[in-house]
Amino acid sequence: MARSAPVDGSAGGGPDGSGGGVAWVEPTGGTCPASHPVKAKLASGIFHVPGGLSYERTNPDRCYATPTDAQADGLRPSKR
Repeated sequence: MARSAPVDGSAGGGPDGSGGGVAWVEPTGGTCPASHPVKAKLASGIFHVPGGLSYERTNPDRCYATPTDAQADGLRPSKR
């Protein structure tokens, strides 16, 4: 469901579409850095935002800077 990205995790550019930033990063120890708080699960194609019902218990595969970045990579928001 989600597109594959270059090894560096750049997934095609920055949040503004300029190609000048990192859209996603790998989680460290099951957590996302403050710069990329959106948690994504690739198997389900769902992303979770801070404050969401399942956010705290989600062990992410990728961390995105914004929900827009996650959606641009083919993921959908969680329903809760």
